[in-house]
Amino acid sequence: YYGEHISTCSSDLKIRIFEKDGDHWKLSCELPRAHTASIRMVVWARPDFFGQVLASGSSDGSICIYQESTETGTGRKIWRQRHRIVDSTEIVTDIGFSPAREGKLRLAACSRGRNSVRVYVASTSAQQLSQWSLQGTFSLNEVDTIQCLCWCPSVFSNPMILLGGGSKAAICRELEEKKDGMSEGPERKWEKLVELTGHEGNVLDVAWAPLSGRISHLCVTACQDHKIRIYEVSFNKEWSLTPEALMRPPKSDSKGAEVKLTCVLKESSPVWRVDWDLGGNCLSSIDDYGLLSIWGAEKNGRNFVKIREHIIGDGKSLEILNQKVKDGNSLFESKDLKNENTENPKIKIESDNFFDMGNVIVKPRSI
Repeated sequence: YYGEHISTCSSDLKIRIFEKDGDHWKLSCELPRAHTASIRMVVWARPDFFGQVLASGSSDGSICIYQESTETGTGRKIWRQRHRIVDSTEIVTDIGFSPAREGKLRLAACSRGRNSVRVYVASTSAQQLSQWSLQGTFSLNEVDTIQCLCWCPSVFSNPMILLGGGSKAAICRELEEKKDGMSEGPERKWEKLVELTGHEGNVLDVAWAPLSGRISHLCVTACQDHKIRIYEVSFNKEWSLTPEALMRPPKSDSKGAEVKLTCVLKESSPVWRVDWDLGGNCLSSIDDYGLLSIWGAEKNGRNFVKIREHIIGDGKSLEILNQKVKDGNSLFESKDLKNENTENPKIKIESDNFFDMGNVIVKPRSI
């Protein structure tokens, strides 16, 4: 499934799907227009359980759900709009699908001017995602707008979402379901579990790494203060690393939650997007200059160093970045808080002419 499709959204109100064809990418389709203003983001649901499903968020405040299906008679693959959610007139700032849980698909969304997150659930089967209902809302009271969110990829504990807004970042958790037959009620309650502190500017993006055998979680934030912060979050302090524990880790415990800032990475401009690879060992980021960076984990799994970077766009930022290097301003700083070794490898800056599809909003996401 993974690495075979790319979706893009643009101010021209179009969503385009690209498929891998050997060493190249070809445009396979354009989704039907459903928004009346710029499309700000597009995200995938897990393809191994739900098939090819996309959601898009727009400046018009709406969210659209699309699904790939097979046309009767011809067998041709086509995309259809299954549902349109219009609960707000404010700009959608972020959306995200939950991991597969009990055969249900859920979507979280946040909007500008609101400090709350809305969680929707598909009311029908995964094959016909035509009915969605609001399952719950929760707030981060310390901020005016929630800018970004990301679900915890683990399905073994209660659902958790990492949020960012203003200079705050926090993990919120859905409370235990009732056992009296009322667990399927329309409202689910959430609570703030723990905060991720230390930001000196607005948090612009967040991402939660896959566990991949770790006994603790890794969460990352992208900030307006030019820094990427990686946190190690442990919900259970005392349990042994056994095959049984890896198959089904113990549930998260709010009393045992512990957050540790393990690594700070520095760029030369505000960092807009971050995301993990499927193994949780590589991190991608993109900053205000259009510099796409790849960071790799060292042996301890907590400290990260830059292994590659690439200029996205027409290369106009290349002179600015090269001048910063010439003046002695490091493009990044990888810092292990236990070890003050910040020796940086040499960085090769590349430029490429990217295809023009209007004002494309670049947001690296695992597909």
